[in-house]
Amino acid sequence: GASSTGASDRRVVETFLAGGDITAGDIVCFDTSQTGADRIVYVVKADAGAAATHQAIGVCLDTIDVSEVSDFRVQVVVKGYVEGANVANAVSTIGTLLNAGTTAGRAVAYVAGDAEAPFAQALEAAAGNTADIFVLGVFS
Repeated sequence: GASSTGASDRRVVETFLAGGDITAGDIVCFDTSQTGADRIVYVVKADAGAAATHQAIGVCLDTIDVSEVSDFRVQVVVKGYVEGANVANAVSTIGTLLNAGTTAGRAVAYVAGDAEAPFAQALEAAAGNTADIFVLGVFS
């Protein structure tokens, strides 16, 4: 059987610019503090507690400290399989739909009525605040 992290056409990775520090595995969203088209070019850690950074679009594959790096480009999985995404330990059921939580960059279980749409599905129970997930493709 096929066993590849980027198997077939099931994974889509896009390049964005980092609007802040991001750790590989973090859940990200558009940086709406930017202006014009930059609002969909820059990404930041998704945070349901911050008005401008709600709707998660994917998982960042890179770690970046914007104070130390002049090239702010990051790769983000906007659809498909991701190993070791930043997911709250409370996600204990395979198949749980996910969206951004109030800890920046960490996904939590989607609850009906949430302001943000679910962006991913858990493929396993989270442990150590990480889990393998499938990003549904809100962005793509």
